[in-house]
Amino acid sequence: MNKIFLAFLTAFTFFGSNAFSQGGENISPTEFSQQIMAHANDIQIIDVRTPGEFNGGHLKNAENIDYNDRKFKMEVATLDKNKPTYIYCLSGGRSNQAMQLMLSAGFTKVYNMKGGIMAWRKAKLPVEGDMSAKAGLSMDEFMNLVNQDVPVLVDFNATWCGPCRVLKPRVAQLAKANPNNLKVLYIDVDQNKALSDELGIRAIPLLHLYKNGKLKRVKNEAISYKELERFIR
Repeated sequence: MNKIFLAFLTAFTFFGSNAFSQGGENISPTEFSQQIMAHANDIQIIDVRTPGEFNGGHLKNAENIDYNDRKFKMEVATLDKNKPTYIYCLSGGRSNQAMQLMLSAGFTKVYNMKGGIMAWRKAKLPVEGDMSAKAGLSMDEFMNLVNQDVPVLVDFNATWCGPCRVLKPRVAQLAKANPNNLKVLYIDVDQNKALSDELGIRAIPLLHLYKNGKLKRVKNEAISYKELERFIR
């Protein structure tokens, strides 16, 4: 009986892993880079971010199909489902959802970049069409802003980020309730790409709390107002 069960488990493990290899897979930026270079003529690369994000820098030969656009499914349907498809977004969330959708639509092989283009940039891999890499705050300017006599709460966000939009009014309410004891700094990661890369930001919404220019606390989610109050203490 044990031998039968072991044989069944071995077969299940083999076919299960093989089935996964024939479907979707999350891979690191380095693996992503190596594979798209090795198979450049036999793959399709899809950037599922917004056009604004895409124009701020993208991978070579990438096609932009916005995951949040109502035409996403229709545009994806024009792709070759039998050709290996490499997809990415800012931090991996949208592209992971897109991967699931594409697999359910019949795509045979989809690779999602773990950590998105943030992780790609952090690995210092090449980006094309980045017209705003030098825009935004420098690290020196940023450090001057957070080096204050009162705590400074930094809200890293982006216009396309839903959880960021949920968090922002809570942060604004907190700032209003603490006019003399707290300063708030909003940083759009798309408009401050060089700074975001230097700070190692890989996912948003992201909160940093600085005291006397020193980073004291970090929170990577859209926390409630009460949690915000505790966060700044």
